[in-house]
This record gives sequence, C-alpha cells and structure tokens, in this order.
Amino acid sequence: MSESHSFIVSQSLEGIRLLEFLSTKLPLYSINTLKSLIERGSASVNTKRASAGLALGEGDEVAIFIPEGTRRYEPHPLPLEVLFEDGHVLAVNKPAGLAVIPERDERVGAGLKPARTGAGVTPAQDEGAGLKPAPTFISGLLHYLQNLSPLSRGKGLRPRLVHRLDKDTSGVLLVAKDPEAERHLSGQFEDRVVEKEYVALVDGRVEREEATINLPLEETTRGKMRPNPRGKEAVTQYRIQERFDGFTLLKLMPKTGRTHQIRVHLKAIGHPLSIDPLYGNRSAIFLSSLKADYKPKKGQTETPIISRLTLHAHKITFEPLPGVGKITAEAPMAEDMDRLIRVLRKYRK
Repeated sequence: MSESHSFIVSQSLEGIRLLEFLSTKLPLYSINTLKSLIERGSASVNTKRASAGLALGEGDEVAIFIPEGTRRYEPHPLPLEVLFEDGHVLAVNKPAGLAVIPERDERVGAGLKPARTGAGVTPAQDEGAGLKPAPTFISGLLHYLQNLSPLSRGKGLRPRLVHRLDKDTSGVLLVAKDPEAERHLSGQFEDRVVEKEYVALVDGRVEREEATINLPLEETTRGKMRPNPRGKEAVTQYRIQERFDGFTLLKLMPKTGRTHQIRVHLKAIGHPLSIDPLYGNRSAIFLSSLKADYKPKKGQTETPIISRLTLHAHKITFEPLPGVGKITAEAPMAEDMDRLIRVLRKYRK
C-alpha cells in the first residue's frame, strides 16, 4: 500500500537537511531508500521538488510519496532498558555506539562492516541494493512495541522520534507511540519546556562553579557547527559536579537544541569534551595516561577505558499528554563513563 506524508518544519528542526529531516520523521525507512525517493522526485518542499541536501526553514511544508512495495525496516530483538512507559510515550536508555536512525552508507555486505550493536540484531535488507543497512535503534524499538510492551503489544504502533541523540552519546531518548503524543512532545521541545540534563567530562579545570554559555551557532562544513553572532540562538547552562587532575565533570542544562550544541559550546569556552574526535583533542582515554607507572603487559595492546564521546543524557522532564503532569525519566550513568570517573577519583593527587 502506498503512503503520502506531509510535515511542517518546527523551529527546533530549522536548518536540518531534507534527507535527515525525513529520516527523523520516517525512521522505518533506510537512509538509502529515502535518498532514492528524493532523487526520483517523490519529495517536495513547499510544493517544489527538492534535493536531499536542502536546508529547511521553520514553517516549510515537506511532502513525500512512498510507493507500494518500498522496503521498510522490520522489527528485530534488541536489549532495551525502559525508563518510562505509558500508552503514548516510551523513554529508553540508548547505549553509546548505536545510531538512532540509519547513517549514510552504514550497511552490511560488499565487504562493508556492520556498526557496533547489541547481539542478535539482524537488519532488514536494503531496498534495491542487495546490501543490509546496519542495525539501528529503530528495529529494536519496533520489536519492543509490537512484541514485548505490556501496554502496546499487538496494537500495530510504530516509534515516532521527537528528538535526537548523537550515535556516541548514551542516555535518555524519548519516543512517541502515536500522532497525538508526537505532536504534544514536539510542541514541548519547540516551546523549550522540556528540561534536559546531561553529564559531561571535559578537558581542564573549569574555574567558574556555574555559568551560562550564550553563543549563537551556524553550520560550517556539512555536519559541523561553529559559533557566529549571526547564527541561531544557542544557550547552555552548566554547573560543576567534580574536579579531577586535568578534567572536570559537569552537569549541563541545554535550553535550546541546536546540532552539536553542547560539544561546540564546551570547545568555545576552552573545555571540550575529553573525547570528541570532531571538536576535541583525543578519541580515547587510556589508563597509561592517568597512572604514571602503568604499562601494559609485554606483547599486549592497551585497551582504552573509554573510546566514545564523554557525554551522557542523564535526565529529561516532560509531559506525556496534556494535563497529565510532568514526568522525569532518568538514565543511570553509562558503565564506561562510570568506570572512567572511578579511575579518575582513584588516581587524583
């Protein structure tokens, strides 16, 4: 059965590229499938044919026609830690290293390696390519809603993404189960009434106990951001949690939701995430860099304590539906970040 969809771009997604916007709104279709539909003229912006890389503005109307037989992601088992669930909203603890939506050219087959995922996940074959898209959170969410959820099993619901986390960020992710919850949650993000709290380990000793970073951001090269007074408003508050030798643990409360906002703001104040290949100074932290007399055993390669963004989405406070009151979903500290913090405490001078 063919499908037609139309969406209005909210303020929180202003500046997003058409392909990424559609992959967020239609997560059951792979990046390659959506890109192919756009190239064939099945998508339009304000009734005009558009390219995959078009930057969208607030209020733009995006429409897409999906022909009958277009391949979709199918449900596959994936271990999920559910933090909150009712009949309309699901909050889960996303592990680092697993993409929420498919990433371009992350496919299994033709000599390409799959992304790191939980065991037992087998993705659906990608449309027309003879290759398989790498496992994503969407397949696991779909399997949970259709087969495991005590509130949604057998109802034919599908996950609807209302915000994003970077692939290498762990923590709370909200998912709407139906159009009503999707509209209500999206409106809360747009109105900035959703309260978000992150925990981050950054380089250096941050001196001010708390502060607000107010630096507008703009996109430079594709997918990378930088401060610019003429950019879009971006505000992040922080408070110091703990100091170590050469590192500081921060609690961060972003008030806006720009792409890479926390990462760019931290770099701008001279304290980038301790691991951030794009904006920081390193891609992994090893025990040998923290313990002066440590040396791996002869012939062995040292394994990093952590090798992903030192950023964790700790809490999110929201209202599932109008009038039901606010809910806070909290994700316990990810194991690798918790291990790193324990090591930093142990070897603090």
